[in-house]
Parts: sequence; C-alpha cells; structure tokens
Amino acid sequence: MSAVGVRVWQVTALVLLLTGVAWILPHGDLLRFGAVPPFLVGLALMSLGYLAALRVGGFSVATVWIFAAGVRLALLAMAPGDDIHRYLWEGHVLSGGINPYLHAPNAPELSQLRDAAWENIGHPHYTAIYPPLAEITFAVLAWLGAGITSLKVLIALADLAVCGFLAWRFGAGRALVYAWNPLVLYCFAGGGHYDSLFILALVGAWLAWDAKPRRAVLAVTLAGAAVAFKWMALPLVAWMVWQTWKSAGLRRAVQMGIVGALPFALGWLAVCAWTGEWTAQLAPLEFAHHARSAEFLPAVLDTILGIELVNDIFVLPLLAAWAAAIVRCRRFADTAEWCLFSAFVLSPMLHAWYFAWPLPFAALTRNRGTIALTITGALYFIMCHRIAMGEGWTLCWWERALIWLPFVAGFLWSRLGRPAYPQTENRAAFAPPIASPGT
Repeated sequence: MSAVGVRVWQVTALVLLLTGVAWILPHGDLLRFGAVPPFLVGLALMSLGYLAALRVGGFSVATVWIFAAGVRLALLAMAPGDDIHRYLWEGHVLSGGINPYLHAPNAPELSQLRDAAWENIGHPHYTAIYPPLAEITFAVLAWLGAGITSLKVLIALADLAVCGFLAWRFGAGRALVYAWNPLVLYCFAGGGHYDSLFILALVGAWLAWDAKPRRAVLAVTLAGAAVAFKWMALPLVAWMVWQTWKSAGLRRAVQMGIVGALPFALGWLAVCAWTGEWTAQLAPLEFAHHARSAEFLPAVLDTILGIELVNDIFVLPLLAAWAAAIVRCRRFADTAEWCLFSAFVLSPMLHAWYFAWPLPFAALTRNRGTIALTITGALYFIMCHRIAMGEGWTLCWWERALIWLPFVAGFLWSRLGRPAYPQTENRAAFAPPIASPGT
C-alpha cells in the first residue's frame, strides 16, 4: 500500500472511531427505552474504525496517546451503567461500618442510609457479590465523598495505566489493540465498570512475572490483588505457585501461595473487622446458583436437554480446564488466555465488560478470537433493550451464535494454528498487531 493509501486509511479509521464516540455519548442509559439501537450503531462505527486502525497501523505515538486519552476524557460525560450505583451504595454502607456481604440494599435496617445511589440499584434484594478489595476501594471513595464522576475518573485512570504498561512493554502500535478498543473505551470510561482495576493488577502481575526472578514476589502479590478484585485471576495464582514448585521446590511454592492469598485474606479481614460483622459468605448463594447472562455452553446444554441446569454443574469442568492449563502452559500470557477462554465458554454468568479481560494479552499474542469477542460482544446490550421493552433479560439463539462462534473459532485458530509468539517485542514497532508478523 502506498504512503497516500496508508494515510487515507488512517484518517478513515480515526473518523469512524470519533463519529462512533459522538454517536454513543447521548445514549449511556441503556435501560432507557430506545437507547440501545443508536448505541449499537455507534459501537459498530467504532468497531469499523478500530479494525481499520489495526489493519493499517503506522500511527505515531502522539496519535495513539492523544486519541486514547482524549476519547476517555470525553466518555466521562456519558451516563454510566447501573452497576456504578451499587459500587457507590456498598462503599457508603461499608464506610459506615456495615458489612455489605450481610445486608442487601433493601434491608430495612439500612433504610436510614438510602440515597440517590440506592434508588438506582439493580437487584436490591441481593447482598454484595464483589470481592473484598473492590468493596474497600468503594468504601475509601465513599469516605472521601466521591460521586459518579470521581469513581469514573479513577476507573479511566486505571484503564490508561494499562495502556501505558502495554505501550512501555510492547510499543504503542501493539498497545493500540487495547487502547483504542471500542468495548474497552465504553465499558470503563463510559460505563464506569470497575474491571479496569482488575485488569491493571493482572497486567502488572504479568509484566512483573516476565521480569522474574527478581520480581516474582511482586508478581504473585499483584495477581493476588487481582483475585481480590475479581475471582477469575485465581488460576493464575495457582499457575505461579506451580511454576515456583517446579523451579524452586515445595517450600518456596508454599511461601508464594501465602503471598498470593494475602491480598484477598487481608481484604476480607479488614471488611469484617471494620464492621464487626463476620461472614465467610462473600456472594449471595441463590444468585450464584441460578443467575444467567449471555452464557454460551450452558445455554447450548439447556436447549439440548430441555431444562435449565443449576450453575454448580459447570464448576467441575471449569476446574478441570483450569488444571489442564496450569499444568501444560509455560507462559503467563498462554495460561491467562486459556483460563479465560475456559471461563467464558463454561460460565453461566457473563457481562460485556468481562470480554475486555483477556484483551491486554492480545497486544502480544494477537489472538483473533479475543479481538473478535470485544466486537461481537456488543450484542450483549440487546438484553438491555429487551429489558427496556419489558421482554426480559434474554438473547435468542442466533444472537448467541454471533457473539460466541467468532470468538471460539478465532481463539482456536490463533492458539493452535500459528507458531508460538516471540518472548520479546520491539517496543519501537508500530506495525499493526494482526496484519504483520512479530519482530
């Protein structure tokens, strides 16, 4: 492609991305009737621009960063998803000395604390489901008097920090796969979902582990912090302990296991000690047993069997898949991709912002399935449209197929149908992550 052709494609990509951002800005309240169709049009435009940007590459460092920071700043003005109201409420409750794992938002004993955040909470009859470090973060922000904007700023800054770490390690061209991704841009700076804090801890653990042995303890600590934000980092801590056992023996592995467990354990102790209310039940059991959302294999099995299976049935296959990844994989990124792939395929409960979890690893692996899921996963928001229309939280079979089949096919093609990716990358390279081979 000529230099002029490259420049035309670059401008086209930026125009599509910016047009899509402007299109979705007024439509952040996805539970409002009529908001989702134009929102999906905007995401589609952003996705076209994103794919064009990955295909053509060649963007300067300044362009990558100005766009990444500028769009996130603009999306702070967008109405957030409804989860943010629960973050604020549970932080308010915990900062007041009440354990959110024991008291649901609609509990009568919390009636005197009810505020604007409480009025917008979804599922107010369920107690807290987020791990303890997330709850402590919400409580600290509540103690500081933070509101929606302050919380979104923190989430967006964590997201930008992920971009920074990826650019530092692999170069801005490879970091673009995460930094300009439409789903990432919306879900964190726009939607205000706190998963960017989890991803930041996960990426920190990854990069620290790859710098071992001098940063192995830091890596395991950060992976433990990721578990204390989201449970799904647990197999990665187990993998790091396993690798330590193989290289340094059982005693060192036990020490690393203790280090990895500390962030979660200390967070749980802090919540219980602060409130004086002790519990080991960190999620509502009824919700965990029966909640469904955008699932893949569980929905397929339900259709075949003609009944809705209890969620617990999928725990053993998931643990088996994780165990296989832990034993077979040698690299952190490989383990993370396989463990998250297994979780996505088998989990009965998924949300669109979860699809951003494996995306940082695509800066190295260029996994087509991972990238595809962040685009097709936008169909998740059709469920919000159906809720607004009074039709229920559902997807039809072809919508599930469009979400999941490109992910499964692309993931397996990338993992099984190509040579192993290199251990190191040229940080000065700005080649497109998909179109050209690694250096």
